[in-house]
Amino acid sequence: MTEEDHAERRRPATPAEDGREPTPAGLVFEIPVGDGRAYLGQVVTEHFAGIYVVVFDLVVGGVDPGQDSLDELATAPPPFAALPLSSPPARGSWRAAGRAAVAAERFLPAYKITSGDPVRFFVEDFPGARRRSATPLEIETVPFRTTSSPAYLDRAVAAREGLTPWLPALDRVRAGGVILATDVFR
Repeated sequence: MTEEDHAERRRPATPAEDGREPTPAGLVFEIPVGDGRAYLGQVVTEHFAGIYVVVFDLVVGGVDPGQDSLDELATAPPPFAALPLSSPPARGSWRAAGRAAVAAERFLPAYKITSGDPVRFFVEDFPGARRRSATPLEIETVPFRTTSSPAYLDRAVAAREGLTPWLPALDRVRAGGVILATDVFR
């Protein structure tokens, strides 16, 4: 069995394979702050059983965000990014707010993976379409793929607004440390 065959057998089912509705790339959602305002987030892409989302430094208050806010997503910085365990519309407190174009290359991370015995390190792009041997620096700096509870994003938004303390565990959803696939696969 090849390495690719083994990886294919381990991958989770896609929504189409297990009957779930897919969460479309471009879906914009709101994460409530708790005072009538909300941060805007967006689904960047779907990955097997999950999605990759970014949360922008755009806060809307009390009403539908409107097209102007959705247009700002094209240039707004994302302080948070994650591969959550459930999709935003399935998350009780998050509300769908529309759709907007998404430039996935702006956000999608690279990850390291291991394979074989002895263990060898590789880097791969987010969808797993490109893979190569990792350099010694990449072994030290590129993270493994991890998922996070959507609650991490809820807490990170509240902490950014000063409503709750910042906890070290929230560092896992900071977008600033993401190593982009476009930088790894130039």
